[in-house]
Amino acid sequence: MRSVLLAGAALALASAPLTAQSSDAPHPDSSGRWELGLYPTFRKLTYDLAVKHEWGGGATANVGFRMTRFAMLSAELTGAWIPQLNTTTQGQVNELLPTLSLQLEIPGNSFRPYVVLGGGHESFHFAAPIVPGTNNLKYWTGHTGIGFRLKLANWAALRTEANAQVSSHRPSWGLMSGVAFYPGARKSAPVVVAQAPVVQRVTDTVTVRAVDTVTMHKVDTVTVSTRVREQVTTSDTVTKTIKGQDVILVLRDANFDVGKSVLRPVARATLDSLARELNRGAASSIALTITGYTDSVGSEAYNLKLGMARAESVERYLTARGVAASRMTALSKGKADPVATNATAAGRQLNRRVVIGRSQ
Repeated sequence: MRSVLLAGAALALASAPLTAQSSDAPHPDSSGRWELGLYPTFRKLTYDLAVKHEWGGGATANVGFRMTRFAMLSAELTGAWIPQLNTTTQGQVNELLPTLSLQLEIPGNSFRPYVVLGGGHESFHFAAPIVPGTNNLKYWTGHTGIGFRLKLANWAALRTEANAQVSSHRPSWGLMSGVAFYPGARKSAPVVVAQAPVVQRVTDTVTVRAVDTVTMHKVDTVTVSTRVREQVTTSDTVTKTIKGQDVILVLRDANFDVGKSVLRPVARATLDSLARELNRGAASSIALTITGYTDSVGSEAYNLKLGMARAESVERYLTARGVAASRMTALSKGKADPVATNATAAGRQLNRRVVIGRSQ
């Protein structure tokens, strides 16, 4: 029992810094708030209830409600048959254990460990009581344990848990494992193959200055002046205009982790190339506007926050690659100015973007 409590405390402490950083806003790839499950269960009873340790099996049903990404309230009912407690045919379960508990979970993409803290009520029925007249025993009990969920799909996960019930008698133990279901979970987002963004450019040749070169030489006694006019040219790169903004680069949604502002390797490689170009020649004086956009799913506040986080992530990356921070301004327009319909998955993906442009 002490080992279970120590393991639970350690897991709870480990989850504290992670839960503090997590957002209560729904994750685009998250499971539904409700959890339903029916799990095969192994039970081992303390020898306080009989001459020796007794074991048995049954099932546990649960209904859970996810309050945040890292906390779930779960109501469970366990029923178990204990063969050693019966000398005749037993028509009903020997043990009933309803519990109500709070599960503190470490958020993750697939593997999510958790600890259990709660209470319940144990009741035991003896078909052939060891002590005459004692057909039932009942206890209020503490309920603690550790477990994990392994994501199978947005609507299902493998759940395994070891728990203990602590009351006036020595602990009872339980182990259950099975599939939990999440009604109303969102469908998985379509797989998108990341492609390097296309830089739209038009190169104009501009005359910078005209230089007159005068050469003086003598022919016999006459001084002749030869004038040569030379044109010195340079190239300046400008871009095609979209909605009044000179667009230098468009980072699509596939360049970020799903629903987050973390840049993926394909985006880093593209931004490295852009930073080199922005630090070279005439381009080193261009002022930039970095604007984050989202699709229409979610609240206005959530989308503005996500758009700004992605724009600032790009700004920080370019700054680290030598582009002066004073040249860049990060903005978010959230779900405004869509470039495609938000009625389809493909359209929503096009709308989730970060646009790097020349400041107007």
